Amino acid sequence: MQTRTTLTAAIAAALALSFAMPVAAQSLGSGGSTMREQREKRLKELRGESTKDEDSNVQKGKAKASEAPAAEASRYPNAKRKEPKVSTTRDGAAQLQKIVESFNAKDFAGVIKQADTVIAGSASPYEKAFAERLAGLASAQLKQSDKAISYLKASVDANALDNNPHFDSMSDLAAQYQAAGKNAEALATLDKFLTESGSTDPQYGPMRASLMATTGHSEEAIKLYTDAYNKNPNDIQAVRNLAGTYEASGNTKKAYELLNDARKRGIADAQDYKVLYSGYLVKDKNWKSATEVLDDGVAKNMIPKNDDTARAYMVAAQGAFGDDQWNVALANYTKAASMSSNGEADLNRAKILSTQGKKAESKAAAQAALAKGVKNTADAQRLLK
Repeated sequence: MQTRTTLTAAIAAALALSFAMPVAAQSLGSGGSTMREQREKRLKELRGESTKDEDSNVQKGKAKASEAPAAEASRYPNAKRKEPKVSTTRDGAAQLQKIVESFNAKDFAGVIKQADTVIAGSASPYEKAFAERLAGLASAQLKQSDKAISYLKASVDANALDNNPHFDSMSDLAAQYQAAGKNAEALATLDKFLTESGSTDPQYGPMRASLMATTGHSEEAIKLYTDAYNKNPNDIQAVRNLAGTYEASGNTKKAYELLNDARKRGIADAQDYKVLYSGYLVKDKNWKSATEVLDDGVAKNMIPKNDDTARAYMVAAQGAFGDDQWNVALANYTKAASMSSNGEADLNRAKILSTQGKKAESKAAAQAALAKGVKNTADAQRLLK
């Protein structure tokens, strides 16, 4: 059916981790002319209307390609499933067309309402299964995972669609199970999809590995990600996938080693820097490594000079101060003060400088803190005396 567009056509790693990348999603029917023309042609076929003239026009070169596109190619050429015969009626096809139009108009509540009417009526198995698919996709757009699961599962269980929408629904169902936190069901559905569809799309690998990591199969997931990483260690996504799986298994040390190595090799991006220094500060309590990452990121303009970065430097400074590394703490508070708008870093600088007997510098820092509106004005005023 030409109305298909997979909700999660490119499934990236979806671990609920700091290393996770968002799942790439597409909406059903982009509204582009080609999709629209394909849909109209398919609906004509379902209604038993002739498309001979359209096809002959293409053959004779009398129509543009967008006006009469070729039939949609199978996305699952290795599928073991034999496609069922499509059975539909003129009225049923018209109802499906209206539902598709509602989807393209982003009237997702309307899609569900119309689909429920088809499902509850005397429509053919194909029509009901297709309506269930549309309702499932609409529910997913509304962030209603449980409803999406119910509709998509019904569509798959009906086994009435041709291979493309049938297997699309199955992969969408796996994604919705995962979104709902039902990882065991997601893994079982994904494995069923991969077995029956014969899909070799590498984009399903990260999803499967992440699901294994969250269902007690971390070792197998690590092996899969390690194999992918070894094949292309310069692929930052392969690094993230493996690091995220190690983190899920509790091995944060190995996770940060991988990401830090990627940073040193110059393949990490701004988000990787943030993930890394945050991990060092919050989970690993490693202020030294965090400071190294922060300094490198700021120098390379990978990390912005803003209040968030200032807070990170302040946490690193507190760690250094706790380890009696006062000069390092002072240096980090100074970096934080240069990019902070609230004066907290300036006040901490003033306190350390005062303790070190550097009164003039301490007063200057305290004055800077007050100028920025520091909350603890009493301490700042005391340091000015």
